Amino acid sequence: MLRALRTAALAALLLPTLAHSFGAAGAASAPYLKMPMGARGSGMGEAFSGIANDVNALYYNPAGLTSLEASQLSLMHLEGFGGVRYENMGLAVPAELLGIDVWGTIGISYTLVAIEDTPRTRIVPNTVNTYDQAWADRGFMFSAGASLVTVSYAWQATKLYSIGGTFKAINEKVDTISGWGLAGDIGLLSRPEVVKGLSAGLTLQNVGSSPTPSASLPITFRIGLGYDWNAPFTKEQQDDKMLLGMDIVMPVVPVDGVWHLNLGGEYQRWFDEQFAALRLGYRFNHDLGGLTMGGGLGTDLPGARLTLDYAWVPFGELGNMHRISVNAVFGAKPRSKKRSNSGYYIFPPVKVAATAGDKVARVSWEPQTGRVDGYNLYMSYNPKSGKWFHMNPKGPIVGSSQTVSGLYNGYQIYFAVSTLARKADNLYQESEKSLVVSVVPQGSSSRQPPAAQAAPAAPAARPAVNQAPAAKPAVKERPAPPALNF
Repeated sequence: MLRALRTAALAALLLPTLAHSFGAAGAASAPYLKMPMGARGSGMGEAFSGIANDVNALYYNPAGLTSLEASQLSLMHLEGFGGVRYENMGLAVPAELLGIDVWGTIGISYTLVAIEDTPRTRIVPNTVNTYDQAWADRGFMFSAGASLVTVSYAWQATKLYSIGGTFKAINEKVDTISGWGLAGDIGLLSRPEVVKGLSAGLTLQNVGSSPTPSASLPITFRIGLGYDWNAPFTKEQQDDKMLLGMDIVMPVVPVDGVWHLNLGGEYQRWFDEQFAALRLGYRFNHDLGGLTMGGGLGTDLPGARLTLDYAWVPFGELGNMHRISVNAVFGAKPRSKKRSNSGYYIFPPVKVAATAGDKVARVSWEPQTGRVDGYNLYMSYNPKSGKWFHMNPKGPIVGSSQTVSGLYNGYQIYFAVSTLARKADNLYQESEKSLVVSVVPQGSSSRQPPAAQAAPAAPAARPAVNQAPAAKPAVKERPAPPALNF
């Protein structure tokens, strides 16, 4: 890990310096290369290169494409200033879904920059700077625009970081004159396990040749940080998420460009199979406006997850830009949530706690908002094995606490509780299990747990609380579940 951090720090110092040596002062060509993909990152103040967890990583940081587990498609429309229109399409697919025997993710994008037709003008022949109005009145027009095609590849180089690169083919056309340019991006993204949810990224953008020989491409270096905060307000249900991002944007070409600090955040909340997102960002040291806002609405469909995103981006006296994009995730895993017969979610209990004494443990909990017709109590000696003992087979627990006796001192025991909602014919709909709690009974009793006693196949086979332990053989196993003290 230290080696990776040193590598990232060295890149942060050297890459802008190396690229700066090719730069020049003044305006750069192909300004549309600085136009972000999608409305999601724009609503977050373009603080996305350290997050880069969807198809928009094609623009912000291609290394982030490794976080995709399914194919993603993005379509964006943008009405710019002065009759300029932007259309963008991005597609990213894990290589294994394409049947390609390589590790990583492959992405492509296409951007069209269309400018409204412009009237032709000319100087009156044999004059100096005399405008020919009669010729202009004939209504001759010419067109202009640009197109950008990119191909990206990202690879999880190590467990600590991923690497990505993008190749760009640029074409510009004004009337009958056109030019071509080639450029590339390189990105690095790390999600260290030291701090859960933290991510960091580096991106060097638009290094290459310009379609306009007299001007250089707008080379930019970005350093980004991100934090993924899962379930900040809906702990047990896991129904919400918050993302926080920070980008330092350093213009390399032109060399007299202004550095920017972008901050942004996103809050996403699920409601059944639908979800909504709110986004807010601020671009410091930005001449044309700092504040950005946006939002999104999404839904899970069979085989796909669709999201409609919007971003409001002000540009000072020039006005405001409104960006709209659609994102589709094909083959996304649906969120599995159990429902009650009335159509509402059944939530597991919250604030589950356990205290232990001499061969006993008391488990308590609090109900969630919604329908509750009882509870199931579960006990396990090893939750990772997936084996749980149902402690109340005779019927639901009505109260919000229960005492379990007949335990063996010195053994760590785990408990979980689920909520029940009555359906019909004495049948119940059950929620997911709550968060797991554990205790270790301790006391002065000298009674030892039974050895070589296999766990019973049914609750009826559980031993009574005062049943004497079996004789000890050479091999010891976990004790059977105790009786429940109602």
